Amino acid sequence: MNIGNTNRNGTDPKPNVRFPAPQRLNVIHPTTSSPLHMPVSRSTRKPLVRTKVKLDPGHSALDWHSLTSNPANYHTKFISLQLIQDLLDDPIFQRDNFKFSASQLRTQLLVQNIPLYKLMPPLRINREIVKRHCNGEDEFWCVLNDKVYDISSYLKFHPGGTDILLKHRKSDDMIALFNRHHQWVNYEKLLQVCFIGIVCE
Repeated sequence: MNIGNTNRNGTDPKPNVRFPAPQRLNVIHPTTSSPLHMPVSRSTRKPLVRTKVKLDPGHSALDWHSLTSNPANYHTKFISLQLIQDLLDDPIFQRDNFKFSASQLRTQLLVQNIPLYKLMPPLRINREIVKRHCNGEDEFWCVLNDKVYDISSYLKFHPGGTDILLKHRKSDDMIALFNRHHQWVNYEKLLQVCFIGIVCE
């Protein structure tokens, strides 16, 4: 008769098998794997040098945010009603926006004062009109990723200064210049109040 786990002989019926103890491997880690020793970059690309420009008082990023957050400033500081009137009277604009009802568009923009960035679908702005409104600091329209902006009011708030923007004002699309210096910035939100429409040929 078996009692518990023992045989008649008093021995354990299960063989006592011993497995060899795991061996430790001596691996020498390179010094670059340590968080204290970061790998040295072998890139030959020159670092981008950004020139700091001293802005006038009241022209910081916080000042711009405060200015654009107040709806009362839209037609007085960014897109004037006179500019909209001139745009609606432009034959090229009328030709490119023939799908809009002229009377309804005038009512929305001049009577109801709906901001251009809230207009759906957005206005179509011909490149010829963009070039006509790109004269310098007083009137500076530009294209960013096929969207037209009047950045005249933003020029003095630009952290990189006005010179670099004026230098490239004849560019067909300034998105390449923008991405070269600060592609992490959300320009659509930053320049929302400066939006005019989408560019067309």
